[in-house]
Amino acid sequence: MVGAPLDTISLLHHAEHLAQLPNKRIRRMEVPLRFGNHVEWRMIEEFDTADPVVDELADDYFGTIVEEFLLTEGGQQGMIGSAPSVLLSAPAVVSFAVGWLEQRYR
Repeated sequence: MVGAPLDTISLLHHAEHLAQLPNKRIRRMEVPLRFGNHVEWRMIEEFDTADPVVDELADDYFGTIVEEFLLTEGGQQGMIGSAPSVLLSAPAVVSFAVGWLEQRYR
């Protein structure tokens, strides 16, 4: 991530989806889906990630997860131009985040 705050890593929404947590917020909506030459409206659901996926999480917990990942698992930090930047392994940070969430909120 080049110059972006640590709490803006949207990949962590995938970790929210994978983590086995009770009482995740779920958003339900009707959407149009094309089937061949016609469109059908179908109900879908997804985890609501506009706010933390469960009530107990702080608004900025993505930043906390990334800070702890950098301290314990690695990743690289440095400057790209004038922008503080981090380089993370996507599979490693997702795995770490799933464990972090499940340890605290299961």
